[in-house]
Amino acid sequence: MDCVVATLCSSLPDPSFSVSLYERLYDLPPLSLIAGRLRLPGIVSPLTNLSESDPKFDLPVYRAMSPVLGDIEIKTKDELSGMKGLLLINPWIGPLLDRDFACGAPLFEPATCALRLVVRLKQPFGALLLAPLARAQYRRVATDSLIMVQVREEISLTELMDGIRTIDIQ
Repeated sequence: MDCVVATLCSSLPDPSFSVSLYERLYDLPPLSLIAGRLRLPGIVSPLTNLSESDPKFDLPVYRAMSPVLGDIEIKTKDELSGMKGLLLINPWIGPLLDRDFACGAPLFEPATCALRLVVRLKQPFGALLLAPLARAQYRRVATDSLIMVQVREEISLTELMDGIRTIDIQ
């Protein structure tokens, strides 16, 4: 990974922006359960253009588009047709930050951690699919499906930073 980090360091137009992204993720509150609601911090990306593919498989296959993640394919027994406002979230903040939440301290200096974060963001991850409920709350759908996605190569760090927030899940 150190070789990739060194290459990345020379290719980023403004390395300080990756530090800002790192700090913004680092400052997210931890996962918590309050009044029966899960408060889940992560990088959120909305889905658009949801459509069902040909039903050739045992499970329906849905295709959608995400500005951050590109084309998404979801195989699930859940009925997603007609759902609006779906979100994908990457809640795996600790591993992204090289941080052990039990210790609380990062393992490297902030600039190195930030570059390692950018490298990790380019790797595939398991996302959670959320459907909206009333008043800015969500519920998880497609729980039977492992949704593997990857951030598009040409995505800007600004677009990623826009998706950093905490979601309430019922």
